[in-house]
Amino acid sequence: MNARSRSGSVLVQIGKACSLGGLALVALARLNAQSAAAPSAAATNEDVVRLSPFEVTTENDRGFQSGSVGTTARMKVDLADTPVSYSIINREMIDALGIVDMGEAAAWATNQSWLTTDNGGMSNSSAQQYYQRGQVVSTGTANGTGAQRNSFQNASSINDSYNVESFDFGRGPNAALFGAGSGGGGLGGISSTQTKKARLEAPRTSISVVQGSWNYYRATIDYNRPINQRFGVRINTVAQDNDGWRNREFTHTRGITGTITWKITSTTDMTLEASHEMRQAHSVGTGFDEYISGWDGITTFRGPITNAMYSTNATVGATTSGGSTVFGLNPISGTTGLTWNGEPNGINRIASDFFVGNLKTGTMMNYRNYPITRRADATSRVPVWSKTAPNGAYFVRFGPADALALQGDTAKSIQPSFGVGRQNQYHDNLQSLPLDMYSRVYANSKMREPSYRYTGTMDTPTTWSWTKDLQMTLTQRIGNNLFLDMSADVSRVHSGTQTFDQPNNAGIPEGGRYVMLDINQLLPDGSPNPNFLEPYSTLGEGGNEVWTGDNGLRVNAVYTNLDLNRWGSYTFNIQGGTSQRDSRNRGWVVVAAQNADSRRWATTDIIRFRVNWSDPVKTYYIPQTLSYTGNVNWTDPNAPVLQPTTTITPRKILGTSSGLGGSNWGASFSQDRYYLAHTQAKYFSGKLVATLDYRRAFAYRITKSAVAQFGYLPTGWDAATPYWRADAPADYFTMTYIQKNTATGAVTSTKPVLAVTRPTTTDAVTGLTVMNPFFTGDRFRNDYNNPASRSYSDSKNVGLVWNATKWMAPYVNYSTSYTPPSSTALDINFDRIKPVEAFGYDMGTNLRLLKGNLTMRLNYYKNTRKNNAVNASVQSPINSLYQSNRFDDADATAAGRNAIGLEDLPSSGDYQDTRSDGREIEIGANLSGVRLTLNGSWGFQTNSNNFLLSKAYVPAHAADFLKILQDAGGKLDATQKPIGAPSAPGLAVLDTTVTGPLLDQQQAVNAYNNIWINYQSLLTTVNARLGIQPTINGLLDYTMQSGVAKGLRLGAGVQWQGTIRLGQLGSQTILDPNNPIPTAIDDPSVDNNNYSFVKGSYKTTATLAYTFQMKDRKTLALNLVVTNPINDRGIVWGDGSLGTGFANFRQPAGDLTKPNRVPRPGLISRFKEPIAYKLTATYSFGGGSSRN
Repeated sequence: MNARSRSGSVLVQIGKACSLGGLALVALARLNAQSAAAPSAAATNEDVVRLSPFEVTTENDRGFQSGSVGTTARMKVDLADTPVSYSIINREMIDALGIVDMGEAAAWATNQSWLTTDNGGMSNSSAQQYYQRGQVVSTGTANGTGAQRNSFQNASSINDSYNVESFDFGRGPNAALFGAGSGGGGLGGISSTQTKKARLEAPRTSISVVQGSWNYYRATIDYNRPINQRFGVRINTVAQDNDGWRNREFTHTRGITGTITWKITSTTDMTLEASHEMRQAHSVGTGFDEYISGWDGITTFRGPITNAMYSTNATVGATTSGGSTVFGLNPISGTTGLTWNGEPNGINRIASDFFVGNLKTGTMMNYRNYPITRRADATSRVPVWSKTAPNGAYFVRFGPADALALQGDTAKSIQPSFGVGRQNQYHDNLQSLPLDMYSRVYANSKMREPSYRYTGTMDTPTTWSWTKDLQMTLTQRIGNNLFLDMSADVSRVHSGTQTFDQPNNAGIPEGGRYVMLDINQLLPDGSPNPNFLEPYSTLGEGGNEVWTGDNGLRVNAVYTNLDLNRWGSYTFNIQGGTSQRDSRNRGWVVVAAQNADSRRWATTDIIRFRVNWSDPVKTYYIPQTLSYTGNVNWTDPNAPVLQPTTTITPRKILGTSSGLGGSNWGASFSQDRYYLAHTQAKYFSGKLVATLDYRRAFAYRITKSAVAQFGYLPTGWDAATPYWRADAPADYFTMTYIQKNTATGAVTSTKPVLAVTRPTTTDAVTGLTVMNPFFTGDRFRNDYNNPASRSYSDSKNVGLVWNATKWMAPYVNYSTSYTPPSSTALDINFDRIKPVEAFGYDMGTNLRLLKGNLTMRLNYYKNTRKNNAVNASVQSPINSLYQSNRFDDADATAAGRNAIGLEDLPSSGDYQDTRSDGREIEIGANLSGVRLTLNGSWGFQTNSNNFLLSKAYVPAHAADFLKILQDAGGKLDATQKPIGAPSAPGLAVLDTTVTGPLLDQQQAVNAYNNIWINYQSLLTTVNARLGIQPTINGLLDYTMQSGVAKGLRLGAGVQWQGTIRLGQLGSQTILDPNNPIPTAIDDPSVDNNNYSFVKGSYKTTATLAYTFQMKDRKTLALNLVVTNPINDRGIVWGDGSLGTGFANFRQPAGDLTKPNRVPRPGLISRFKEPIAYKLTATYSFGGGSSRN
């Protein structure tokens, strides 16, 4: 049975279960009603409003403080009796700050900091992720993963606040109490939403409109209407359109949610909730990867760079006005040669077919051989043009004698080059780049430093999501204490991402974040170039679509308040449930479809679109047709011959691993079943509260994937239909084959080896990767889908709360969690990856002062997460060695394969354990017009049991490493060792006695040495105790209690995230004090156990509100929220993981004459948004309140 049909049967099962369960509950209720004595009128009214233990209300909320929370067991739990760490952003706080989604809410929760990864691309992959206690937690993204909704695993919600009562954030590994499915949040925790329900107390309608900066418009309606005492409806809608403060950034949101509450009898309730939502957004990149600073400011062209021009290395010089030597002239035809392929001029060319469409003219041209610019220091011969060079010279790693060398550890060397990491046109002294490195570009082109608002991309969504969700709950009360509950959820989402980034495809940087200069006076068709010397970006177009279906069902039985007098009061809950997810995804790309072989379209026929920075409007769409003009024939430079013009129809086809769409053609199915027992016991009149939870979960995972190698597909493929791999055979993990020479087919070893990856070759005619014919009769793992994985886990939660006094309640809690392994993940020994297990302790005290109007929670936590899948540093050089062909293997087109058949090690195939500990403080107040919420956190994280598999793997395969080295044409010099690798058997060097193609000789030598260097690093790694980024969040407002300003509310808030750890200082160097010649030496005062840091960031908020009381209980509330009222501007630096910044080691203060290196931040995450406002007007009428 395939995943789709399996999902269909699940829906049928859920439908039957809901129908039968509903009929059973109704029948039981009516039987109970018939057999009971007729209640009095007072009793009837009491029964109508009686609340079940499953219903979370806001009646105990005080200001920004919430009183109760819902668990996965559907139990309402008083937060004062809960020993776990839990934060709630309730409706009052949502309204006060104008919070619109879970992402904004998460920024105010305790011990959470935004994942400030590099967001230079055109997607928002990290926009809804954050660190919680140092671990990454997702709030739900466009591809349908992340937060729970009413304790169900749910892909469909856009997590907008229009239909939400609260955003909840559980911290720590509390799977038994708060998790859904099998995992339950791991070490970091979970995020969840609690949606609005129809209320029966009184009708109430609220209409809100919002207007704000950057064309921000939003409207919501909350309509609650009880039809009678037993039946009520509630409808919530939202419509939002807004731009961002940066160009072409926008969000469009639409949503409607309807809920029904039906008290079928005095003991039987039913709720039904249905929603349909849509969100489109364009999340723009932060900065620019520039490919312009290496240009000499002189060299331009009138036509293509021909092979004759490009291949010459003859010295052709000219003297600039500055007096320095520049290689190459200003060629206007194929008669003038370039030196070193234009590197000294800072130029390059597009070497293959490169189709570029123009939406303004409806045309398309082939930019093959078109000149492009390079970034400074992109190669060893590309100069860095800086006026700090004496006498008008310039800096270059390898150049003529009159060039000033870039100083490094050795003569004329810079390590790392500017090309490493993000070289961004936005930078300041913190990045240690020469501030005048763009001076030649600015002086000789139309390029100017862009403002922070500028983005080089199209006006089109980069993420979108259409969602549907249906939830139903039936609750039956039997007597006064026994409650039965059944809930079901069905959700569907069709979502996707659209990207314009395809870095370095065909050697050309593509995407809105990559900027180059147009240095050709003519277009490819020979006509004048209207954008000569203008900056531009080249955008391919592709994306990924995902169809996700979630189905959930759970059944509860709860007995409340079993009072055994002196032996305590108990509440018991038993629950069983299942959740299933069925997902399909497709990568796609837009092509010209000109190649005769459709299998090549996704690599050779991609259509790009240029974004010239001077274009005021950058509207994007896929045109129905384009007029295609081929290249000019430059056989006669003075009389170019234009190629014929044809009409092409762009097509949207399946993408490929080297294309914009990626090779994401797959389907997955997961099923989780669990059984849970929950007990809360209260002793000594409630002074001691004990919580005990036990959960057993079963997980099933299977992933199906399509063939990603187009060469495997038949000729005439329609470019739209995936070819699915076969299911895994029973001997999947034990399949073997006999290794052969990939070029000749000769057997190289008779020893069977594991058959993991099928050997391939390149078809000489099509250029496609195809199966190597010498292995036609063999079977390999990557011919099949991975086998399904099955696992089970036990999770526990044990907690105590001691109400020692009326105002102090110490607590302690122990909890565990479990994340099932993926069906595709393997370790470096090609065994199944282990499941992630987590456990943790929380302990502290709750303080309730001033009759509960002032609360404090002081918490210490210690969490451990075992079996984190990670990459060891030895994996990359091991794979490089394994990809080295034998010295006599002449198949240069094939993927490298060693002669003894060892396979590349799987990614993230090793483990480490993570332990985190820290402190958290939460303060809340609701006093005489004052509302306060304040939280702070600081902590540490330590990794242990690092890379144990790799530490064992390297010595165990030392003989294999040596054999592959020798086969590739290397040898071992036992009298030497690689620097920093005393445990190495020797130093790998070239064996000059070996003859043959020697395709991978140098690669094998380098890889062998790097294996032992990195292995030594693994052995000497210290388990450093590193800081988790500290946080402080606070919001305070005050409502005037008297005078002419009575009712006016003023508020202020701040969000602060502490320093970001850049990285280890082992590569830091200093000037040699004993050498008169400036020379860099290792800094003896630091090593890799020392770290550098860069400042964190903060954000301020101010609020102003007033509510007009009108007749007939009507109100008009105005609420002004101003973010960044002090208009603080600047850069938020990017990090890697756990607040670890990406560090470049560069010369101090950008002085390229200095040879020493210091760490500097390498990634810009985002720019601080300037001052902005949102003004909300809410008109409410009817009795009661729209809140719970």
